[in-house]
Amino acid sequence: MTTLVGMVALVVDVGVWRTERGHMQNAADAAALAAASYLPDHAATADSVAQTTAATNGASSAQVSFSQTDSTSTGYDTVTVRVHAPGQPYFSKLFGIGGFDINASATALAQSYISISTQQFAPIALMRDDAQNVGFGQEFPAKLGDSSKGNLGAIELPVQQNGCSPPNGGAAWKDEMAGVDDFCTVSVGDNLPVQTGKMNGPTDGLAQRIGTDQTPFDQVVQIDPNGGFSKLLQPTNPRVVVMPIVVNAVDGSSTWPTGGSGSVQVVAFALVYIVDWNNPSPGQVNAIMIQTYATYPNGVLGGANDQSGTQHVKLVA
Repeated sequence: MTTLVGMVALVVDVGVWRTERGHMQNAADAAALAAASYLPDHAATADSVAQTTAATNGASSAQVSFSQTDSTSTGYDTVTVRVHAPGQPYFSKLFGIGGFDINASATALAQSYISISTQQFAPIALMRDDAQNVGFGQEFPAKLGDSSKGNLGAIELPVQQNGCSPPNGGAAWKDEMAGVDDFCTVSVGDNLPVQTGKMNGPTDGLAQRIGTDQTPFDQVVQIDPNGGFSKLLQPTNPRVVVMPIVVNAVDGSSTWPTGGSGSVQVVAFALVYIVDWNNPSPGQVNAIMIQTYATYPNGVLGGANDQSGTQHVKLVA
């Protein structure tokens, strides 16, 4: 009878321990994913968020470490979280089994898209330095209506209707702004021709793309007050578009090609919310840059890029 009671007690306690171990694994997973969403440029915040998330999920302590898995990342892209909680014996302590530790660990990887295929493209490019100076969640002029430097922001994107080559001309550009063409894949390293001219009239293609939608930014995007990734509440909202982040294809600078001609090279991608257009001058497009998770089924992921607003986070261990 004593042996039978001991076996039953052990089975009960082992079941409880396995459940508690599962809870700790969930805590580690949640902490790693939450922390990775702040990489590559907010490691200190990522550490704090991991600690808080682990504690919220029942861990008594957490150890957080960072590393760079992909050499193309602009900083840390990997976070490992190890959590701990004291295990409590129940019936088994009657047989001399004392306290023990419950440990679990998880590793998450942050990546940026290096190739995207989406109907959300807009034929506007953001120069690298300009994109870096724009704070996420802040309004900025994505395309100008006039500029003495010719840096208006209009580019030509490849479309299936033109054999995956960029079409030329104001009418074709207006169709791209309207989103009626089927865009082909755009990848980091691609050279895209800039659209000459102010394109003030064709900018009205946005009226066709957006239609009657009047959804304000805060109903489309929920900003993280700690500076991490925002939550995209309406990922298919017509005001949410993808714009390439580029450099001058000739010298790699953030200077728009002289005279408005030439080409630019893609270095990353930005996800933006279109605020309005033709304000305060014809052809100007005002937008808000978003930093959030994004899912593109045919996209290709690479190293975490602090210039990109289109990140992806996943557990790798």
